[in-house]
Amino acid sequence: AENLHLVEDREEIEGMHKSCYELITKYKPIVFVPQITRLEEKHVEDQRNIKRMVEEKMQAQKKQAETAISAARERSAAEKERYLRQQRELQTQIDAAKRKQQEDEQTIKNLRERLRRM
Repeated sequence: AENLHLVEDREEIEGMHKSCYELITKYKPIVFVPQITRLEEKHVEDQRNIKRMVEEKMQAQKKQAETAISAARERSAAEKERYLRQQRELQTQIDAAKRKQQEDEQTIKNLRERLRRM
């Protein structure tokens, strides 16, 4: 009985082996599954690389824009400071001219007073 059972198991295994072989030969594309999997993995990796490169480029462009904006602000601040300094210098000259004019007017007034006394 045990030998009969072993023979049945052997026939079942051979039958399973035969059906597996038939499946493999019938569906040959199954052989390409590892290649397809590798291609899919490569595609995913390529997509990640493209995304990383795009992000790096965007970061570089953002940094470049920020640098340009910063430089423009510095130029603007320097120009504003130069304008304010010129205005202060002009105001100083105007104030000096007013003082000189007042001094001249006082001198003229004093001279007239002396002439009148003579």
